[in-house]
Amino acid sequence: MKLLRATASLLFCLVVLSLSVSAQTSTGGVNGTISDPNGAAVPGSTVRLVNQATSIETRATTNESGYFTFVNVNPGTYFLKVEAQGFSTAQTPPFDVGVNQVVPQNIALTVGAVSQTVEVVAAGEMLQPSSAELGTVIPKEAVQDLPLNGRNFTQLLSLTPGATPVNTAQGGSVTFQDAGPTGIPGTTIVKPAIHGQQNRSTLYFQDGFINTDLRGPIYGIPPIVDVIQEFKVQGHNDKSEYGGVTGGIVNVVSRSGGNSYHGSAYEFVRNDAFDARNPFSDSTRLSPAPFRQNQFGGTFGGRIIKNKTFFFAAFEGWRFSKPTGDQAYIPTAAELVGDFTNSPQRNQNFNPYSTRRNPANQNQFIRDPFKCASPRTPTRCARRPSRRAVAPPTVCAPTTVGSTPARLLPPRGRSGISDAMCCEAPASITWTCRCSGRFASGRRKSYSSQKERPVCPSRVAAY
Repeated sequence: MKLLRATASLLFCLVVLSLSVSAQTSTGGVNGTISDPNGAAVPGSTVRLVNQATSIETRATTNESGYFTFVNVNPGTYFLKVEAQGFSTAQTPPFDVGVNQVVPQNIALTVGAVSQTVEVVAAGEMLQPSSAELGTVIPKEAVQDLPLNGRNFTQLLSLTPGATPVNTAQGGSVTFQDAGPTGIPGTTIVKPAIHGQQNRSTLYFQDGFINTDLRGPIYGIPPIVDVIQEFKVQGHNDKSEYGGVTGGIVNVVSRSGGNSYHGSAYEFVRNDAFDARNPFSDSTRLSPAPFRQNQFGGTFGGRIIKNKTFFFAAFEGWRFSKPTGDQAYIPTAAELVGDFTNSPQRNQNFNPYSTRRNPANQNQFIRDPFKCASPRTPTRCARRPSRRAVAPPTVCAPTTVGSTPARLLPPRGRSGISDAMCCEAPASITWTCRCSGRFASGRRKSYSSQKERPVCPSRVAAY
């Protein structure tokens, strides 16, 4: 089944490449003017923008003012070649185009034959007069080389100007560092306030698409660190595509393949075998408390058709194991099948799956009591308990290997019985792929996909 899904994803990737899809929020641009030695405009010049990694080039022609522009340029390293009648061919040194960044390149030609090539040494101006935004690009080298706890890139957000690690959200229990809705134990997720706005007023993009969790100011699916080409933290935006928040935009761009094949494999390990005993928390032990954390994965990218079509794929797995103490009221065998006759709870228990609007008052919700809920009279017990009130016996059994009970039943003496939720031992698998290329129609297409298996697959049962 998994092989079938992987094959279907690859075929879908190839089909989508034939479509014209433009994600302007994850691309950049290049513009400038072409002039002669006296500073006069050179109209009709042919300007070629060449990607250094893939050798894919895009052409443009200067207008009567000598102006040219390239839009929807994928982030990467490029150089320009300029040809004009009566002038030598000019070539700029390589320069980087960042996400949502317009790079100006003004070139002065020299008189000569077209067959002669002159390398332009002067760098273009890096001011961006076309945008009023404030932003900082974090390159791939910084993402991969700087130490990150749990390999989470959000820890680099606090290094950008305008981002402060303070709590501006409501509620004293909300902090700028927590596990987050998609976080994992053993890692650190940073949710700073950008340009003085609330922590929750931050929007995440990946490859031009919104990747923001609805429950908090964090991503929906965590990007793999080795997949990130670069990301940009920007604010004070004047562009309509970034509406919806008053704070900052975190724009992540994933890597793409090139003409050369490259790959990597890694594993990061934290283990109590490498740790010393804590003299305080481990005072009664001869060795450190058991602790296991493994992050492993790999990447591979290259060409499908040279100078035309490229791919890049990656996966990352995570395993975590750490003993922890907790006190909870474990449901009995009778309660697991819906029989609450001998339940120590004093209040009546209701079936949350029966929640519905009150026909007499649409603004109220009503629920049905469990058949065997208090008061404990045998006549109130159903001969066959409701199927929705039955939980699999092994779901919340404390003796089940690899199961972590969480938020089971409230301690004895407290009123009410909440939903029970049990999850497996924390683990996750994240994979991503990206296909890009240039085809006979002259259009550039790219397709990226990322998927994550939940950190804690929940099995919910009501009691």
